[in-house]
Amino acid sequence: MSYDFIFGTGRALENRIADVPLQRIKAFVDNDAEKWGTQLYGKRVISPAELHTENVHRVYIASKKFFSEIYVQVIEKIGISAECVKGLYSILPNEEQSLDGNRSVHSYHGAIVSLFDTLTFLGAAKVCASKAVLRDYGVLSFYDKRLEEWRSTGHCQLTDQLREDTDAVLLGEPLTRMSFDALVADIRRLQKKTDAPCVFYAGAQWDDESDSWIPGLQRIFPCLSVRQYAEGMVVVVWKKQESDARIFTVIHKPYEWVLGAGIDAGYSTILAGARGKEVSADFRDDCGDNISWLNEKINECTAMYWVWKNHPQNVVGFCHYRRYFLKHERATALSRNILSTWAARRALEDVDFLVADPVANYTRDGVYHGLVSTTSPKAFHAGWEIVRRNLTKYQPDFLQPFDDVMHGCEMYPCNMFVTRWKHFDAYCRWLFSFLIPSAEEADVSRFDAYSKRIIGFFAERMLTVWLVKHSELRIRTLPILQTDG
Repeated sequence: MSYDFIFGTGRALENRIADVPLQRIKAFVDNDAEKWGTQLYGKRVISPAELHTENVHRVYIASKKFFSEIYVQVIEKIGISAECVKGLYSILPNEEQSLDGNRSVHSYHGAIVSLFDTLTFLGAAKVCASKAVLRDYGVLSFYDKRLEEWRSTGHCQLTDQLREDTDAVLLGEPLTRMSFDALVADIRRLQKKTDAPCVFYAGAQWDDESDSWIPGLQRIFPCLSVRQYAEGMVVVVWKKQESDARIFTVIHKPYEWVLGAGIDAGYSTILAGARGKEVSADFRDDCGDNISWLNEKINECTAMYWVWKNHPQNVVGFCHYRRYFLKHERATALSRNILSTWAARRALEDVDFLVADPVANYTRDGVYHGLVSTTSPKAFHAGWEIVRRNLTKYQPDFLQPFDDVMHGCEMYPCNMFVTRWKHFDAYCRWLFSFLIPSAEEADVSRFDAYSKRIIGFFAERMLTVWLVKHSELRIRTLPILQTDG
């Protein structure tokens, strides 16, 4: 016999405990060791480790603030199947879950707030004007004056009401009001009209039968992503294929996603210096047209080269397994504040490059002496002569900007940027024209492991050189989330 458990004993549970069918629950689970072995609402409180010994039917997560963290913990660390993990609202009576029914538009505010994090993540930041009033700012939503039409006809003629600046289309909660085929038809009709993603809520009456909708939709719409919250699932169907926009997370060893920077945000991993490595990643830099063998010398530039030669797309970006862009200067290190490809696309409507906040800690000694002080002096001077000689040979117009940057006090660090393909292509044609000859020429065998990467350290400074030379390009700087410190 299998059993149901509720993970979380805080406020989210307290607020809805009167509606929870406790007869279905065997025990509560909590990460707080002080609660283990105690009784709550007539049930035991156990540790997460004890779930290993139980025959689990469902784990219902009772937490909004830490839902994502607990969800990952239950699936990846405890080993519970994702199909068995639900939000607390999935166990409540149907009338408490439903977004439909004889209630006023104002009553739908709670549902729209449930979607707010996902819509903000997509760049549709103006969903509601206040805590009390719903508005349609760039988001076509059924939670507004069109609600009565929706109730009477089953669904609105959405294509007649879309605006050009629509950020996302909310399809309400289709699992409760239409067939699977009708939902597919609605999505296809909308995709002919707008580039905006279709977003719907899968919280009410979410059961095993409903689970079959998701894989069915994924077969029809490959660019579908699912984000789970305490109330249920938010499903996003993108119009464009995945190749339309992607931010590559460059890795060189086994890696687990940073929360909020996974595939549903438009990220993919690429293994740099992949030759001879058995490491799981979405892409490797050692197939097709590649320079993977130069990774020891030029770091993540081998991954950039591979993308340039093998994976064209409209918007392309790069970050590192331990460094990510945040959306804006006021953003904090929360998963929803990590830059998504959707937010990047919107930002690139106004600028040409998104780059990291400039490093300005060379105020006294300049970029040149900052690099000298962190590497072997012999390695630095060897790299300086090789790079400068090849730059003079292949790109002489950039020699003065190079000297200006190296003797200046700021640079855009980490080879991190997001831009449109035409700019990425132009930058790569310029960069690799002299970087590959420099790397091939450099003999780094006599240097320590860190200093062997000297050509790559010069390459990191080349993005700043390129942008200084091309002053017509519009730049927006973003803060970096450093995940390891």
